[in-house]
Amino acid sequence: MARKLCKGTTNQGKPCRADARSGSDYCFWHDPHSRAARSAAERRGGVMRAREYAAEDEVAVATRLADPVTWGEHYLRNRDGSPRSYWPHQVDDLRARERQIVHLDGRDCGKTISLTTDMLHFGFTTHGGLGLVAAPQQGHLDTIIEEIEFQIAANEQLAASVAPNAQGRQKPTRDPYFRLEFTNGSVLYFRPAGPDGEAFRSLHVNRIWVDEGAWLPEKAWQALRQCLKAGGVFRVYSTPNGLRGSTYHHLTESRDWRVFRWPSWLNPSWSAQREAELAEFYGGKGSAGWQHEVAGEHGKPTHGAFNAELLELCRVDIPEYRRVEILGETLTACETEEEAFDRLEMLLNLAPQDGTFWVGGDLGYTNDPTELVVLRETQAEEKRPARLVLRVHMEHVAYPHIATAIGILERYYCPMGIGLDNGGNGLAVVQELTTLDKFRELDLGQKLHGYNFGGMVHLRHSRCARLRPAGCVLPDRSGKATWNSANERRELR
Repeated sequence: MARKLCKGTTNQGKPCRADARSGSDYCFWHDPHSRAARSAAERRGGVMRAREYAAEDEVAVATRLADPVTWGEHYLRNRDGSPRSYWPHQVDDLRARERQIVHLDGRDCGKTISLTTDMLHFGFTTHGGLGLVAAPQQGHLDTIIEEIEFQIAANEQLAASVAPNAQGRQKPTRDPYFRLEFTNGSVLYFRPAGPDGEAFRSLHVNRIWVDEGAWLPEKAWQALRQCLKAGGVFRVYSTPNGLRGSTYHHLTESRDWRVFRWPSWLNPSWSAQREAELAEFYGGKGSAGWQHEVAGEHGKPTHGAFNAELLELCRVDIPEYRRVEILGETLTACETEEEAFDRLEMLLNLAPQDGTFWVGGDLGYTNDPTELVVLRETQAEEKRPARLVLRVHMEHVAYPHIATAIGILERYYCPMGIGLDNGGNGLAVVQELTTLDKFRELDLGQKLHGYNFGGMVHLRHSRCARLRPAGCVLPDRSGKATWNSANERRELR
């Protein structure tokens, strides 16, 4: 049977899209015969008792109030004024009964819609309920607040459930933080975490919603957890950032939390064109941007251990800087050591250089990335003691090939020293470079060192009295070598 819509109009002059009551052309809120019941409902807020309706409406009203999906479809609106409807993955989330829920979400998958529906339903139907909406910064909360204010303005029933503020208006309180109180005694607090979660302290609530939880500072997590009363509900929504060891990452791995993963392609408007555009924008489906913002996966860390904004302030343009990327798949066809040497030398594409150099390496196992860097000492009048001239990024490369690459860097740059991390893979590479016959001519024993993370090494070195090798060894694939003066232009045979 077709729906019979109310003939009334909203405060904005638009047609009301609520269902008309049985035997009437109007909904409960526009029916002139229900004025007294409506006034009582407005005084009590969102929890409307079945006695305010005709007997035939009691079951429908009870079902509507109990289920956040049917409640949202009845009371909430899309931006074009049409009734709200939910995608299947949003329905699963809204009807989930677990007390601890955490999300791994891509962008544009309906996260904000689901989150605001759940919190408005809680405030509307829970007598005296207290809820906290938390996010790293105020900017994250603004999007949620904007959606809530739109819904209040779009629906007279929802607006009537909001308690009057100090000025006697049914509007949220904004000073010092956004606060939404309902006439049934429920209150929703909106607080930004800041660096330490200071704004969370002194609150004790029945339900917590966290937006962008992956970016919440660890001190804020500690303060936030103490806000939740025993038996309360905790929901965390976020796009991941790839950082391991954080509270957010721990929750997504915990068996005590139900995990939802919403990639962007759950959006019904997803298309092959959209997929191609995002893959191009983020630099491929293997990039950290795609993994986090689209696929909703932990993937690679976005910023690693450093604050991106502070790191950006430290950036300096280095014209001579080069970046080389070497993937393991480019070496799989090499059947001999000579072929691997030739392939690596071609990929590095180096030329003999003059100057004083240092080489460093952060070595990973085969499935982890490896970074090799070459730094050139600067002139005495420059503020910086060294400049980065080459960075070699390697992925899925076995340690024998990593050792060969370091050997090639030694032959071209003749560095004063080579420093590698003293981890398991680093020790294996150091052993290869110092014991195998193919590297013996490089005589790396005095300049190759392994360093522990957080350790300190003292170097006896001066710009004025620099101990520089007289020349360097530059063997070709056949093993032949030339000895060239460090003060002359060096050329490979």
